[in-house]
This record gives sequence, C-alpha cells and structure tokens, in this order.
Amino acid sequence: MKGKSRKKPREKTTKKTQAQKASRNGGETIEVVVFKLSDYEHAVALRYVQEIMMYQRVEPIAEAPDFIEGVVKLRGDTIPVLNLHQRIHLPRAARKLSACLVIIRAGDYLAGLVVDSVVELLHVPLEAVEEPNELTGGIHKDYITGIVYIEQRLLVLLDIRKILQIEAETWDGLLATVPSENPVEAARSGIEKIVSFRLSSEWYGVGIDKVSEILRLDFIMPIPNVQDFIIGIINLRGSIVPVIDLAVKFRLKRMSYRSPAVVVCETGQLKVGFIVDGIPQLLRLPEEAFQQIPASFTGIEANLCSAICRLDDAILVVLDVDKILADTRWE
Repeated sequence: MKGKSRKKPREKTTKKTQAQKASRNGGETIEVVVFKLSDYEHAVALRYVQEIMMYQRVEPIAEAPDFIEGVVKLRGDTIPVLNLHQRIHLPRAARKLSACLVIIRAGDYLAGLVVDSVVELLHVPLEAVEEPNELTGGIHKDYITGIVYIEQRLLVLLDIRKILQIEAETWDGLLATVPSENPVEAARSGIEKIVSFRLSSEWYGVGIDKVSEILRLDFIMPIPNVQDFIIGIINLRGSIVPVIDLAVKFRLKRMSYRSPAVVVCETGQLKVGFIVDGIPQLLRLPEEAFQQIPASFTGIEANLCSAICRLDDAILVVLDVDKILADTRWE
C-alpha cells in the first residue's frame, strides 16, 4: 500500500511538468473556456463559444425535454437554453448567483448552456489531454472528449457536438438556425469578439485577438519601485507577467476586488495582465455597434481607446491594448 500511495503524487507531478514544458517550448495547445458544474471544473473548446454572459430570464416553452429550460432572445436570434447539469446527467442543482450562459455554435446552430460559474480562459497543452474513463465525475464518457491534469487540477473536456446530438424532432422549430460561419466572411462582415469587464461602474473591453488567457488571481507578488498602477507580478507557467490595475492607471475610483481575475493580453513579445473583478463576459458584436470616440468623451484618455459600443443598456469602451502598453513605463 505504501508503494501505491507514493506513485500517485509522482504521476501528477509528471503530468504537470509535461504541461508546463509544452507551454514553454511552444508545443501545440488548445484554448478552452473553463466553468464549474456542481463544484467540479469542466471545459469546452473556445472555438465553439460565441458569447458568455450572466444568466438572464429564460422564457419557458411547452412540451420541451426537461433539460431545455426555455429560450432567450439575443440580437434577433431565438436561442434555446440547456441546463447542462441535466443534459449530462449530473444531479439537479440550485441556481447560483454566479450562474452564466455560455452561448455556443456547433455547425449551423446556436444554443445556450447554463453553468454554475465561468472560471477562466486557458491554454491547454494537447499532450496533457488523456482519454476519458468509462465514467468520469458521474458523466458518461460519450459526453467527454478528454481529461486534463494540469497544475494539480482536473478538467473534464466536454464534447459539444454530442451534447447537442438530440433527436431532430426535438430541435424542430426550437434550435436557433444560423448560416455556417466562415472565418473569412465573418472578418469581412466586421463581426468581432470582445472580452468585456467593469472598471468602477463602467464597461470596458479588449478584442479577443489580444487576449491570451483569463485566469483567477490566486496570488500576486508585489514589486518595489514601480508605478502605482503596476500592482505586482504573477508566474504564468514559468513566465513572469506584470499585472496592471487599469482603474488606478486611468485615475478612476479605486476598486475593491472581491473575485479578482486577470485578463492576460499579449502584443509582440510582451505579456501583461489586467486585474478585473469577476470573470469577464465575452461579447460578439457586429460592425455597426462600433463608433468612433467622440470629441466630447470625458472618461479615460481618448488616445487609449479604439471605439465605443452601444449595448442594449450600457456603453462599452473598447481599449487599445497596444497604446496602453506603449504608454506604460516598466522601470
């Protein structure tokens, strides 16, 4: 028994080391959105994710399977909402205040998944992904594409196509149908994904093309003799990343971060983290939603912004990451 108890820690350490090595050496990775279901961490490939938003009121529909809560309206699309606990046969759980809707696209369809909370956006080395067992965390392996052990964590990678593989008559007239998305056509039409977050009481965002990861902030190391908005550094799998408090840099009201997260942005050879409160939302916005910064703009320095977006009930300021970093002295 003693020999067996010593083997497991060594095995996990090896997996962690392989994951870190692959990341440092530029090994192939996949981007995943990590979320919680019943206190366990699950993930789906980012390529399927269209938007992430806080849970909102769902309109119930008659004679739908028990795992379909109803539908929501999102910029003209009627999107069915699936309770992911019930869909993958986990015990039904009470709705949490942190609940989110993860809007996914698979083929020609859009659907929303209800999750307990969104944790982070993460790069996962492919060599860290293992074949699922027959039953992992109470989920049948048919719904799982792989298991990941990374940095002393276990992630269950879900198979979105299997989750949406439901009898045709169930979807008839229910599932939102949209044209298949061609990346080239999407770029031409000006569709852009924005990672949005709050600073003080206002909404800000950065283009997802500048975002490499979104992480929970577990520990930050303060460093001396730097500008007051550089609050410290984090160790990101062997890379040292400085973290900026944008509220301080923009001379906004100082914030108390109750659930701090870090949006890691990358430009050129430089990586930097922006501290935010809570996991940001992911928005998919059409070209007509973006407007030039008006001359009367009285918020942060206008030269650090690239556009403003008018949402349903708010204004979102899109930040220019390159200019923010160029405007920052690191000594």
